Amino acid sequence: MCGIVGGFLKDKLFCQHIAQNMLNSIHSRGPDDSGLYINENLFLGSQRLSIQDLSTAGHMPMWDESESVCTIFNGEIYNFKEIRKELSEFTFRSNSDTEVVLYAYIKWGLEETVKKLNGMFSICIYDNKINHVFLARDRVGIKPLYYFWDESTFLFSSELKSLHYHPDVSQDFNELALLDYFIYRYIAHPKTIFKNCFKLSPGTCLSFNLSNFTFKTKKYWTLNNSSRIDLPIKDTLEEIEFLINDSINYRLIADTPIASFLSGGIDSSLISTLAHQKNPQIKAFTIDLRPEKYSELAYAKSISEIKGIPLLYKTVGKEDFEEAFDQVLGYLDEPFADSSIIPTFLLCKAASEAGYKCALSGDGADELFFGYKWHKRFSETENYPLKILQYLPQALFPVINAIKKFDHETYSQPDPLCRYRSIMFNRFTVDDINKLFGSNFHCPEEYLYLDRLKQNSFSETDIRELDFSTFLVDDILHKVDMASMAHSLEVRVPYLDHRLVELLFSLSHNVVFQNRTPKYLLKQIAKKHLPSNNITRPKQGFSAPVMTWVGPNYKDSILNGQLAQKGLINPIHLQSILKNDPFQGKAWQVLVFEKWFEKFSSKIKKVKNTNQHFVAMT
Repeated sequence: MCGIVGGFLKDKLFCQHIAQNMLNSIHSRGPDDSGLYINENLFLGSQRLSIQDLSTAGHMPMWDESESVCTIFNGEIYNFKEIRKELSEFTFRSNSDTEVVLYAYIKWGLEETVKKLNGMFSICIYDNKINHVFLARDRVGIKPLYYFWDESTFLFSSELKSLHYHPDVSQDFNELALLDYFIYRYIAHPKTIFKNCFKLSPGTCLSFNLSNFTFKTKKYWTLNNSSRIDLPIKDTLEEIEFLINDSINYRLIADTPIASFLSGGIDSSLISTLAHQKNPQIKAFTIDLRPEKYSELAYAKSISEIKGIPLLYKTVGKEDFEEAFDQVLGYLDEPFADSSIIPTFLLCKAASEAGYKCALSGDGADELFFGYKWHKRFSETENYPLKILQYLPQALFPVINAIKKFDHETYSQPDPLCRYRSIMFNRFTVDDINKLFGSNFHCPEEYLYLDRLKQNSFSETDIRELDFSTFLVDDILHKVDMASMAHSLEVRVPYLDHRLVELLFSLSHNVVFQNRTPKYLLKQIAKKHLPSNNITRPKQGFSAPVMTWVGPNYKDSILNGQLAQKGLINPIHLQSILKNDPFQGKAWQVLVFEKWFEKFSSKIKKVKNTNQHFVAMT
């Protein structure tokens, strides 16, 4: 696991001072080793977190013997030993997966190489024989890769913040990205909060021709869902269980100790249990959120005691939150309003402080096995007799709602996409956003993953695919990467082995959601390994009373903050939003945006002063 940066300029030499600052800004991603290569208008840099081959032989940038091809690499290739056997014609100088990637490219080219890899990665290859630079991101999007492009400058990095150390990068906001943030709580790829800065999409290669300074991108992997298969359920379960076990086996390969995250829910409990069976040295970590009603500690302890897994936990209350909130905002590259990043940040901190560089998590199971609460709720709306609602008197709806938690406005919408939007994104409306940002800003009336939705079709299957390619990548995996890399911790996700992903998305939805039961297939497997109460209990997640912890003065800090003072948002409409926000979800999003903006503005001022000082001295 590492952090990578690089860039190339069309008509200028690359400044070593700027390149070094870009590299230094991602130090926490890899504090064990650092490497920088500069050749006139091109530079490549790496911060290394040593997990495979702890020796200096894994140093990056890494060159082949002829010094014509070079790689920097962030991530882990779990099947590197098998691939290495296919590269017997090369002389290896290390036991690292980085060198396997290097020689695999020389033999097969980048696209064929990445198709062979089982892992999480962002890769850069510089081939000076053909004057090209190649970038690639793993299939699912576990590891990030950002880039900046303005016709004369191309920069890339594992973190968006490091791009701002180059003076060509603008701090202007991308308006469509602002829409993303206020509708989804995160910014969907390929957008970032800044103009001309992008996220390389999952399963994508980028080829940059340094001779004519142009590039092109190509998808090398997509979910192939055109054919659905229904195997006998016994065969399906056996294949899924085999792949989960095999995925864990791969993700236990390391030259450093490995921990696991254990909430006591079905996803993490199954991973922790199976991993501990294979490696009894594994310890588990969890968070004990206060007040007690938010804590899952009892469930984690239950698994720990029954399975004999040593459990370490950290109790988190208001003071811990306040400190972590400030630290998280200082680390975030762009505004991000999923409040679970704070307990995730503290969980990763606990594992790192205990001496671990690597941990397993249960992320990805909800998307694969149709396990979120909104999945079931959408299913209920899909199967509700909508025509009946047209003839029921309005007076009955409050009664039905009290009995069945029935939301007439959501359930009665004939368009399934509108029902999904009502269930999933029910905070800021289009009207809210247009008023909040004023007359110079216009939010399209139909703004919901328009570039990712199928025409004239939106079903339960589409929800699963949409959440997998959006919410998983840009919320869940982004959150875990930010929280873990802030503490130099690598988090591995066994459920997101591409072989398991491909199998589960080849199954018909009736098999995945059999008996209309969320996570039906995973629960059948878990019955062999876990107590029933850990399987059947409702999903809880890292929920916490964040607005209570923030304190009663949050409205003043928003209304009198920099966003309002600089005229970026309309304080009058903002006051109206805060007044009519009983669950305080909108307030949390605006607060995070305000605090992030303050931190970002301060950092940019320091960067500019540093660059100006350097120019003055030269």
